[in-house]
Amino acid sequence: MPIESIVAEVAIPVPAPGTFHYSIPTELRGSLEIGQAVSVPFGRRRITGYVLDLFSEKLEDRSLKDVIGLVSPEPLFPADLIEVYKWIAHYYAHPLGEVLRTALPGASRSASRGVARLLEAGRLRAVEAGDEALDRLLQRLAESPRGAISIATLLREPGWTRALIGRAEKAQFLETGQSESRKALRVRTEELYELNCSARAARDAFPRPGPVRDRLIDYLDRFGPVSRAELKDAFRSAGPSLRQLRDRDLLEISERVLQPGAAERVVIDPADVEPRKPTEQQAGALDVLGQALQQGDFAAFLLHGVTGSGKTEVYLQLAARVLAEGGTALLLVPEIGLTPQFLARFRARFGERTVAVLHSGLTERERFDEWLRIRSGEAALVVGPRSAVFAPVEKLRLVVVDEEHDGSYKQEEGLRYNARDVALVRGRKAGAVVVLGSATPSLESLYNTQQGRYRLLQLNSRVTGRALPEVELVDLKEFPVSEPDAPAAALSPPMREAIESNWQAGGQAILLLNRRGFATTVVCTACGDHFRCSECDVSLTYHGRSHSVTCHWCGQTRPLPESCPSCRDRSGLQLVGHGTERLEEGMLALWPELRVDRMDADTTRSRSSHRRILDRFRAGEVDVLVGTQMVAKGHDFPRVTLVGVLHADSALHMPDFRASERTFQLVSQVAGRAGRGERPGRVLVQTWHPGHHAIRLAMAHDFEGFAKRELRFREGLWYAPFARLVMFRLSARDERCGERAATVCRDRIEELGRGLVTGPGQLRVLGPSPCPVYRARGRFRWQLLVKANGHRVLGALLQGLRSELPQLVGRQGGDARVVIDRDPYSML
Repeated sequence: MPIESIVAEVAIPVPAPGTFHYSIPTELRGSLEIGQAVSVPFGRRRITGYVLDLFSEKLEDRSLKDVIGLVSPEPLFPADLIEVYKWIAHYYAHPLGEVLRTALPGASRSASRGVARLLEAGRLRAVEAGDEALDRLLQRLAESPRGAISIATLLREPGWTRALIGRAEKAQFLETGQSESRKALRVRTEELYELNCSARAARDAFPRPGPVRDRLIDYLDRFGPVSRAELKDAFRSAGPSLRQLRDRDLLEISERVLQPGAAERVVIDPADVEPRKPTEQQAGALDVLGQALQQGDFAAFLLHGVTGSGKTEVYLQLAARVLAEGGTALLLVPEIGLTPQFLARFRARFGERTVAVLHSGLTERERFDEWLRIRSGEAALVVGPRSAVFAPVEKLRLVVVDEEHDGSYKQEEGLRYNARDVALVRGRKAGAVVVLGSATPSLESLYNTQQGRYRLLQLNSRVTGRALPEVELVDLKEFPVSEPDAPAAALSPPMREAIESNWQAGGQAILLLNRRGFATTVVCTACGDHFRCSECDVSLTYHGRSHSVTCHWCGQTRPLPESCPSCRDRSGLQLVGHGTERLEEGMLALWPELRVDRMDADTTRSRSSHRRILDRFRAGEVDVLVGTQMVAKGHDFPRVTLVGVLHADSALHMPDFRASERTFQLVSQVAGRAGRGERPGRVLVQTWHPGHHAIRLAMAHDFEGFAKRELRFREGLWYAPFARLVMFRLSARDERCGERAATVCRDRIEELGRGLVTGPGQLRVLGPSPCPVYRARGRFRWQLLVKANGHRVLGALLQGLRSELPQLVGRQGGDARVVIDRDPYSML
């Protein structure tokens, strides 16, 4: 007889370290499982937590609160994922409960909030004179339609404190309690109906015959159990007769789980249904990877394949082998925009029900249903961007990270994890094969092949046999712009000529301009002032469609004023710079018959907008696709014969040691969109710095030459991959408090670091220094960069700091905060 568990270890999604223990009440003993969501008391709140372990003995000297109840009847994740969650919490120095908040669908959580409700004595008191703050509080509650307001809302009012609310509660003017602020989604079910007696006995239970009721009785007798939906199809109005049978207790009513349909419909290309014959290089890669799958142990591979070399077909054929052996696979892409193309190819090959998709563009219900399909084992392949790395698959045999170099795999808010690295950890713990694919691999991954951690596989030629497109440089110094406000002034004469000739020849074009909006800033020619964000040290971008200026850091937006806010001049406002919106408008002014579409953060806000834009372009309904870096990533458009890069060096002068690498990758990737079909491609790159090695080597498609040069630079300055990095970002609303917090933080890091190193050169602390964007969202910002010679020293440093540093920084005042970013991707 199994031992009954009486204590549960629960992870709670709050910014607190560790886990919490709760007593399992008698009615839940025997039904609680690891991976289930449960409702538990936490302080004054009722909150959803996740069961990580069960114990059959009480913890010594501890009085435990009870689990309130089950939120999910089925476990949301397999037990073997707990080790991955714990690794993430340890590696990124992040609370375990917050890791689960990030990993699991939000629809799995219910939550409550504290509320204050007005009592009758308080209602009477609200009309009397007396304590002004108390009277205002009671009057506010009296004016509330429900007589209740959340405590968090009340505390935002000046002069209203917890002490005031407590005083009012003690005087019995109000009461505080909990109100459910979020309800967890449940598995969808439906009722099934059948007779619990013979048809004759059911008819005899009524004094008179009923035509519809008698037909319903016969139907239930013959086909039961049936659902209400089936009855609705068979009968025009079965509801009243069904209620009569239920009232006389003639029905057996059961329940079954509704099987959700697959989320995100995609258009299937018939050409993708059957496997394609692999090229010689693809076959070689498949042989090596197939042998690794057969061995059943963890192995990591870097698949370096030029653009158009057929990396996706390699993934498809590997997935087929995994499915044939009863395994599962995770297939990651860097952005939501790439999901439809990837998803369509996999569903064409393996069917809709086998392939699930997870991303933030789905509704909560869709994401929750897909999660349940994966958890039940119905969907064995999971496609999606970085969050899909947490999919609850079991029997994991294969993990693919396509475009592994892409910075979108790194989350820049909250839990700052890199999905590529988490994918490697999942693969290692599951004994799976991990394939990192890219035409321009990250230098960290390339270095890992040189160190023997990964095995390098190469696809050096396109599947069509065509050479990579010729890249032509346009030196912008040779084409000065005399009229900056002219239509499409961002296009040099050679670029205009190339666009027109390509259009006349019936080809499609992609133009990359990595600046969204209409104009990058607004300048007053009368006083020289330019529009800046009041909360951030950045210029406001003008958006023509909304006739507004917006801060792309904090989101602050306001209408473009008719006069300069500084000097009140009404005639001198000038729009400076070109964004994708201005480029699109300018091209239509030059070529009114040209069909132009735009893909950037402004045009892809709505649901399925990525897919609609790409579907139109793929169908040939668009001649030129203008966009930011979204258009450079992994798309396969056989009709594209021209690619134009308008400002190739826009990222070169950023204060970031990866600036050259990003420029090389961006130019190489977007150039690879050209000439993937029957016709050869052409690439034009506009630049102010044609001699820079990143642009020159991208033009020559020379990844090896670039990597060799860049790795020498990194090694000399002791940057990744030769050093392990962690960034400490400090911010405060008060500038002096923030600077003091940064200094205190540095001192503590250096003090702790001295006790961890055994020799010189093992740990360096750079800073604190102001961030390149010194003020953002109303907060002054500093950064410290710590370099270490290995994960061990860095890990020990973070474990020593993770609990004490936030409190140490917070004590400096000014709402000072610290964020720990291990393996930072952005230096801004």
